[in-house]
Amino acid sequence: RAEDCFGYHSDALLAMSVDDLVPSEARTKHVSQRESYMKHPTIKTVRSIFDMRGRRSDGTEFPVEVNLAPATMGDETLVISIIRDYSDHRELEAQLRQSQKMEAIGQLTGGMAHDFNNLLGVIIGNLDLASRNVDEDSPARKRLETAKRAAKRGADLTRRMLAVARRQSLKPQPASINHVIEEISEILPRTLGPSVELVVKLQEQLPAVMVDQSEFENALLNLAINARDAMPQGGKLYIRTELATLGDDYLPVRNNEIPPGVYARISITDTGVGMTSEIMSRVFEPFYTTKEGGKGTGLGLAMIYGFIKQSRGNIRIYSEPGQGTTVNVYLPTTEQPVIAPEHVSAPVSNGIHGKESILVVDDEVELLEVAVTYLEELGYTVHPATDGNSALEMLDAHPSIDLLLTDVVMPGGMNGVALAKEVRKRSPRTKVLYTSGFPSNVLADKSEIKIDAPLIGKPYQKPDLAARVRDVLDNGNG
Repeated sequence: RAEDCFGYHSDALLAMSVDDLVPSEARTKHVSQRESYMKHPTIKTVRSIFDMRGRRSDGTEFPVEVNLAPATMGDETLVISIIRDYSDHRELEAQLRQSQKMEAIGQLTGGMAHDFNNLLGVIIGNLDLASRNVDEDSPARKRLETAKRAAKRGADLTRRMLAVARRQSLKPQPASINHVIEEISEILPRTLGPSVELVVKLQEQLPAVMVDQSEFENALLNLAINARDAMPQGGKLYIRTELATLGDDYLPVRNNEIPPGVYARISITDTGVGMTSEIMSRVFEPFYTTKEGGKGTGLGLAMIYGFIKQSRGNIRIYSEPGQGTTVNVYLPTTEQPVIAPEHVSAPVSNGIHGKESILVVDDEVELLEVAVTYLEELGYTVHPATDGNSALEMLDAHPSIDLLLTDVVMPGGMNGVALAKEVRKRSPRTKVLYTSGFPSNVLADKSEIKIDAPLIGKPYQKPDLAARVRDVLDNGNG
């Protein structure tokens, strides 16, 4: 093991002093520490957290853990020293810290996105209502429309923040990665430009993977654009696929980030400028970017990281300045047959207006007012409530309610899912439509109750709400 650790033959090691295995700049300190230890020798472990390092035969340095134990032989005190390469442990600790950091960032980002969606719902709704009372050619109308567009961009930002937090709504199904890459490779040359050569190498008969195909396409496109930007003078972009069996020798498996097993590895390699280790340690952080102002939001790689993690995969980056960058994406394979992406058709409904009775529940009074106004303009009879208990009182007073439109996350001890359950007991004919700033899969995790009816995400506009309400009433999906 010593030969493997230090790169010397055993004969050479036996002829060397221990000082020869210490980096030259650390030898003086090492001698001082050794002399101090020999005055009061005890059993001791010196870990790499004290920056204890060894030197290999090729001059490279590596962190070590040293276990010391004194032993008496006659009048002499000897020290038994066990030296262990600590490199894997150091990298494992770094990966754990990175994982914990990204988890904390994701928690914060996801909570912010939910709150922003509620605020944007109020802003967009009131801008929409206000613009109807202003003439088409009025300067005020133009300013209202500008504000509405800005609010919609804010809504798109919160969607991306949810992706960073691994809380976006995904629809994973068995997909052929090779087929997706072949399709996107047809449009990539136009995106990459004439100075970047695209080289695609795909392993034949690659098993299907469980992934949201649309989001994977977006991730692949983002990675290709990043690679293009890293090659301002041109270069080559390689996209490869192959099977990879990941076991305990793969750090994310040892760190319990992903289970061992067979994965499809998608490698994206560029011949660009590369990155320093400092930059690599931060590339997945949201809003961190090395691009010039106005040329990047810093959310691209953070979104990809969140998407891959939410897809139960892993992503690793390898890069050196001047040597280019490789991004390896690992997605779990499946034995299920490939399913073609669904093309969703518009729901069949009897127009968007109606005369039914709707119970609307939201603890955000401003959002409640917007929803009530939208529905009343559509011809519905609307009964508002701000919490579960007042909603049940309203139901008792108006037992002919046709639809419950309720927020999911509400204070007062009764969330929307619990409210819907109670409403169904008292009025089995009443249908349910949920609304929330969180996607349905996240709500299921938060409440530990499966979301059992359709959900419309916040912020929504009148056409979106009209279509979803009419669909649930007509087609019985609630």
